[in-house]
Amino acid sequence: MKTKHTPAPWEADNTGFGKMQIWNAKEARMDFNDLHLIATIYSVEVKGGNQLKANAKLIAAAPELLEALHHCVQALKVINSMGATKPIIERAEAAIKKATE
Repeated sequence: MKTKHTPAPWEADNTGFGKMQIWNAKEARMDFNDLHLIATIYSVEVKGGNQLKANAKLIAAAPELLEALHHCVQALKVINSMGATKPIIERAEAAIKKATE
């Protein structure tokens, strides 16, 4: 699947003080001096920071989720002989469009 976004894998890094950063993990492992920062996430949570960490993990998983969804749509199109999966395909394609256009 050809994409415009930074390629996977992405990795969430807890930098402390209510802040997490998302990095391109592949590029980070290849050359420490050429890290690729994708996003910085801030939170004003007082207790534990669980929501911040969960949000960062979800964002870091975005490229793999998008690719998996794309493959699911392709598979559903193959088995859609009776039209039963059409609403699922439409919702998935709408999500892909939202993420890529």
